[in-house]
Amino acid sequence: MLFLREQVNAIVEKSLPLAEIAQQHFADQNRYPGLTPPPYWFARQLRTGRCLVLLDGLDEVVDAGQRQVIATWVERQIRHYPRCRFLLTARPQGYRDNPLAPAQVLEVLPFAQTQVEQFIQNWYVAKKLNEYGKDDRGVRQEAKRDAHDLLHRLEERPHLQALTVNPLLLTMIANVHNYRGVLPEKRVNFYHEICEVFLGQWRQAKGISDRLDVRQKREVLQPLAEEMMACKTRAIAAPDALAVIAPHLIQMGVAERDVPAFLDDIQASSGLLVEQEAGVWSFAHLTFQEYLCAAYWKETGQADQWSSADWQTLIEDKDNWWHETLRLYAAQRDATPLVNACLQLRTDAAVKLANDIAAEALKLDSDLRERVTSSLQQVIIRLRREPLTVSTEEFKTVFGLDDNRRPLQYLQNDYEDRGEVVLDRATGLLWQKSGSNDSLTYQDAEKYIDTLNKKRFAGYDDWRLPTIPELMSLLEPTEKHGDLYIDPVFDKRQRWCWSMDKMQRKGEGSAESAWSVYFDSGSVGWYYLSNDNYVRGVRS
Repeated sequence: MLFLREQVNAIVEKSLPLAEIAQQHFADQNRYPGLTPPPYWFARQLRTGRCLVLLDGLDEVVDAGQRQVIATWVERQIRHYPRCRFLLTARPQGYRDNPLAPAQVLEVLPFAQTQVEQFIQNWYVAKKLNEYGKDDRGVRQEAKRDAHDLLHRLEERPHLQALTVNPLLLTMIANVHNYRGVLPEKRVNFYHEICEVFLGQWRQAKGISDRLDVRQKREVLQPLAEEMMACKTRAIAAPDALAVIAPHLIQMGVAERDVPAFLDDIQASSGLLVEQEAGVWSFAHLTFQEYLCAAYWKETGQADQWSSADWQTLIEDKDNWWHETLRLYAAQRDATPLVNACLQLRTDAAVKLANDIAAEALKLDSDLRERVTSSLQQVIIRLRREPLTVSTEEFKTVFGLDDNRRPLQYLQNDYEDRGEVVLDRATGLLWQKSGSNDSLTYQDAEKYIDTLNKKRFAGYDDWRLPTIPELMSLLEPTEKHGDLYIDPVFDKRQRWCWSMDKMQRKGEGSAESAWSVYFDSGSVGWYYLSNDNYVRGVRS
């Protein structure tokens, strides 16, 4: 496995082939002591198809131009070693801007609730077994009790439940609960607690660790995080890192000769900073870097002096590098200047960011909050258009449903009746006003869509089945059309409608069912493909 952010120079500047990069990487004695692959070993293995190539973190290459060069390089390696399988990981945005031509794209789904529960139970069992160094009934009962307590606290905090679908954040939550016995109410407080817990575990040892408390350690790490954010980097060379933190450590009474020990001590005792390779350091996760940078702005007050133009430089960053930091800062300060700068830009992305910031802001002018709501109503909401296969274990999380299979949130539609079709200005989707006169099997539903396109229904030939999020966008929170949860602008005949999203049970070789929206109950369910259901075509 190779971390792409560590290979930028080898790929972009030196244009080295995969075999040479792998040979150099795994021959590094600092990283792999005792491992000495024979000359040209990787070249032979790659040519004969005996390697599984794992390339991690395309999105973590910050520079967009470098990402494009690396994506092109990956395609070239795939063609050069056709017998090998390649697996590339990236967060969605980092990949969508640089897609690979020969790739099959798979998306990691969030944890379902049952998976969250199983993870927490297993996590506490592993934690207690390691803590006590034995496996007996009492240890397992204590693990079960602590896991139950955490699950109960999560039930009382819906805003934190949304974070549990991410395995890494769920691990952080478990760590905070294990060391504090409580969970914070707000997301920004949650990150604060994580840093407090990790830094608080720093064992008191010789040198600087004896003299620095948790707050002092944070005050050393915050300017380092701000410097790395400003440089748009996940990694920093040790000399550069020490140049940033040395003045702060010296002001705290640390002798200059002891400053270099700070990085190693933080890594050994807290894991908040990690040495990626010899002399190159990074925060354990980008989230820590973003939070500590926001905390630095708040505590120094430097952002209070920024103009709208200063804020807009960060808001309009083409890689969205600063957006999470901006949200975390707003959760700790008056967000009025930042939100105002967003609305002045009048772009869809800036308005959506303003809405995210307003939801978490510590303080925000009430009139400005109303402007955010008004502006958001004018933004076209982009819904997933690609089909997805979703199991019964995960569908509530994936589709955003409550225990009654109804939406957790409803859109504010803006319909325009155009005769045979209805335009929703809120989503930009064009719908059939009516749809199929009869309920159809899934195969016949696909034929119905084909017929619409051959006949150029309403003048268009790109009709398709909608996804579940698109169908859900038509749902109303209460009955609006007789006994149907849909606007009266639509025909009543189509009481339940097929989607293009399939349902696959565990163990099934292929999907034999598809998800549907029930407008007579305002909920989501599934039908076997051989069952009958109505069709309402959509185009985007």
